[in-house]
Amino acid sequence: MHHMVHDGEITTLYDFMKAKSKEHEHKRNRDIANNHDKVLTGAAKPVSIPTLERRLIAHGTLPMCCSECGYDFVRSDGSMPLKVDFIDGDKKNQLKNNLRWLCFNCAFIQGR
Repeated sequence: MHHMVHDGEITTLYDFMKAKSKEHEHKRNRDIANNHDKVLTGAAKPVSIPTLERRLIAHGTLPMCCSECGYDFVRSDGSMPLKVDFIDGDKKNQLKNNLRWLCFNCAFIQGR
C-alpha cells in the first residue's frame, strides 16, 4: 500500500485521490451552476436542449408544471412528461424569461 504525506498528514494514495476527486466534483458542480446562470442571462452561449432541460430541473429554475394548463403529473419513475418551450420560438434564446415548461398535449396544440 502506498502512503504519502499531504497537508502534514500521512494518507494512502487511495484516500488522497478520493479527496481530490471530491474537490474536482465540487468545483465542477459550482462551474456548471455558474454557467447555467450565465446562459439564462445571455452571458454565455446556449447549451443543447437536453442539457438545458437537465439544468432547469436540477436548479429548480422554473416551476415544474405546464405553463398553459398546469399539468404536473409525476410518473412512477419520478419523471414528468414536460418539455422546455421557447416562447419566441428561438431555441438559441435561452434567457430565463423566454423559457417555460409545456406538457406534450399543450405543445402539440400549439404546434411546438
